[in-house]
Amino acid sequence: MAATWRLAPQYGSGDSLDDGRAPGRGPVGPVIMAHEIGHLLLPPDSHASGIMAPKVDLFLIEHGGLFFDPRRVSTIRARIGPMPRSEQGTCGA
Repeated sequence: MAATWRLAPQYGSGDSLDDGRAPGRGPVGPVIMAHEIGHLLLPPDSHASGIMAPKVDLFLIEHGGLFFDPRRVSTIRARIGPMPRSEQGTCGA
C-alpha cells in the first residue's frame, strides 16, 4: 500500500508578514508551496537557509534570493532521480 502524504502548513489566526499581508498571498504563496514540497522530499527536521528557512524572509522573496541550498538540492535529486539537462531549472546549485 502506498504512503499518503498530507501538506498542512500551520498558521495562527493572526499570522501575517511584517507588512500585514497574509502568508499565502502574492509572491509568498509559491515560496510556501516550495518549502512544503521540500518537506516531502527531504528528511525530517530539514529546515535550513533559503526556501527551507523556518521563517519567511520577505526581502529575499521580493529580490529573488530564495533557493534550495546545494546540500538540499543533492538530497532532492537523489530522491527523485536524475532529470534531463533540458528540463533542469535554476535551484541554487
